[in-house]
Amino acid sequence: MSDDDRIRVEMLVPRSALVTEVRAEIITQRNSLHAIGQQPRHFLETLRRDDFDVPIIPMGKLRGVEREPYLAWLRARAVVKHAPANDDAVPPAELDPIERAIRSVGGRIVR
Repeated sequence: MSDDDRIRVEMLVPRSALVTEVRAEIITQRNSLHAIGQQPRHFLETLRRDDFDVPIIPMGKLRGVEREPYLAWLRARAVVKHAPANDDAVPPAELDPIERAIRSVGGRIVR
């Protein structure tokens, strides 16, 4: 490609558009809402539970926990709200391609 085939383009971008997100590795009541979407009050209530076994890091008045162990603890207590329908017992290999596609996006066929 020669220089005649190229076009130089300059664009001004405001600094505010160049946001880089920093992921908090320690979750505290001060950053819990932004970091993981949990209200500070619920975060502190979780830390006070008898069955909470993730190490707590005291930082003055703040209480912190490492992000991944905390999220793993929350995931272990996740509850499935909806029981699978009876027709989910059919092995996916026995379904026709359309039904398999519908189920892959969380849908189901009502007959």
